Amino acid sequence: MPLPASPPASRSKDVMVAIMGPTGTGKSSFINLLTNDENIRVGHSTESETNRVLTSRYFDPESGLSVTLVDTPGFDDSREGCSDVHILENITNFLREE
Repeated sequence: MPLPASPPASRSKDVMVAIMGPTGTGKSSFINLLTNDENIRVGHSTESETNRVLTSRYFDPESGLSVTLVDTPGFDDSREGCSDVHILENITNFLREE
C-alpha cells in the first residue's frame, strides 16, 4: 500500500530517528551527509569517534517533514571500559529526556 502524499493534518511533522549499529558502519557519515552538521564528527580510523549521543536536524522542504537524527556511539566500541550495556544505557537516558 503506497504512503499518502502528505500526512494527515492531525499528525505531527516532527520525527526522531535513532541511528544505531556497530562502530565504523557509517552512522555519523550518513547523518553528516544529510545535514552537513559540523558537530557530527566522522571518524577516519579504526578507533571509535562518537562517544556520546548527539542530534542533528534535517528539514525536507518538499514534504515539510522535520527529522531529528540521533547519532549514537557504536556497539563494540573500541574504547576500554565502554561496553554495549553502557552504550544502551546512554541511549536510553537520552531518549527518556526527550
